[in-house]
Amino acid sequence: QKLNDDVKIEFDVGSYLPEFSIPRGMGVIESYEGRRLPVTLVNPEDIKIHTRLIKKGEVIPFLLWKNYFRIPYQLKHKYKHVEKFKKGFSYDKIERYEPEVERNKFLIRPLYLSPYLKDRGYGFLNIYMEGPSRHHTGKYNTFLQVTDMGITGKFSAETNLIFVTDLNKGMPAGNAKVELRDDYNKVLWKGSTDKEGLLKTPGWLNLGLRKYSYNEVRQWAFVTKGKDTVFINNEWGTGVYPWQFGIRYNNRPIFPHYKGSIRTERGLYRPGEKVHFKGVLREKIQGDWKVSSAKRLKYEIKDSRNNEIKKGEVKLNKFGTFSLDYKLPEDASTGYYSVRVFQEQKKEDKKSKIKPHKERKLSPREGRVNISGSFRVEVFQPVQFDVKVWCEDKTYYLGDKARFRITGWYLFGAPMSSKKVAYTVSGRETFYSPPDNPGFRFSKMRWLDDKY
Repeated sequence: QKLNDDVKIEFDVGSYLPEFSIPRGMGVIESYEGRRLPVTLVNPEDIKIHTRLIKKGEVIPFLLWKNYFRIPYQLKHKYKHVEKFKKGFSYDKIERYEPEVERNKFLIRPLYLSPYLKDRGYGFLNIYMEGPSRHHTGKYNTFLQVTDMGITGKFSAETNLIFVTDLNKGMPAGNAKVELRDDYNKVLWKGSTDKEGLLKTPGWLNLGLRKYSYNEVRQWAFVTKGKDTVFINNEWGTGVYPWQFGIRYNNRPIFPHYKGSIRTERGLYRPGEKVHFKGVLREKIQGDWKVSSAKRLKYEIKDSRNNEIKKGEVKLNKFGTFSLDYKLPEDASTGYYSVRVFQEQKKEDKKSKIKPHKERKLSPREGRVNISGSFRVEVFQPVQFDVKVWCEDKTYYLGDKARFRITGWYLFGAPMSSKKVAYTVSGRETFYSPPDNPGFRFSKMRWLDDKY
């Protein structure tokens, strides 16, 4: 419908609803750039800021408590230090945040961190801000490392490589003190970077840590130089991966990685005979197969009914090999027998915080020795004679007479004279290729009817 006259409508609008935000999660603030955190806001109202300067010894329980890193649900009962820290936690400062900003404009203002760092210039800082916000819950939690050091880590089971740099100068940071810790905040190893800012450290396997799941074992590296401290662990960071350089790799390697074999001197035995076993074990160490560090292994032998008939322990020699013997009983059941050589799971140490998890045992492929073999037991007579058949010619045509020669000898050297011979002759289709004619052959066209 068309209006006859122009219509003028006037209405009043109010101000934008209050809104603010800060970066969430974990971050790094380079100290030499001014120690500021950006705050995005419009018409801020009644914002409170809570801050806590986190000590180096509090970083791990704090981050685990705030779920920056996951605690394995099967092992929550072992993380008592996290619950203890949680109960005693309090903020250093709680104050109102009242920036002077123009109304109804979306702005970014710096939050200066120096007052919360207690004039140290460096440190681990937790900031929690809450207040009215239009789109979100109005609650933001962030953990900041205010530092002048950059740290890069390559973590593995056998070795770790730590690289420390000066973020301001872009140069390696030599003589920086490095600590390796576990989830329980226990210091496992200490060292210092060289003049190139590098330090090679033991990996989790050589530090005595245990693997409880398919994920990698968490390792924490803390680096200190002067008053500045920074940390990293193997679950945090963007990462540089081999696939980016076209290199194949295993993203879930097995550590320690064992391979072995066990054999008998022959495959077939009679009841009452002695079975001789020989085995070898190798361990993959930094990419090479070497003699294993394992010294003693358990073994078990099962009969064809899967009944355990013998078990015990074998000792490996300096070449990583072992042997054992087993005498079959006179009434041994016939069939296939199995033998397994394995590494027994370690018992829990009541004094250690690092214990095997009862609710989930790792499979034999996950860092344990598991070698298996088999042999056969049957009631049989050894062969006493040998029979051979020769054909006088290799090629025959239709109508030709084929001639065969049969000989029989006892194994002690005498001929088998005047013995009856039973034989069968069978045939099958074949083809003929003329000489000097590659690619041609004569044969029945099997996919067509015989009349063709």
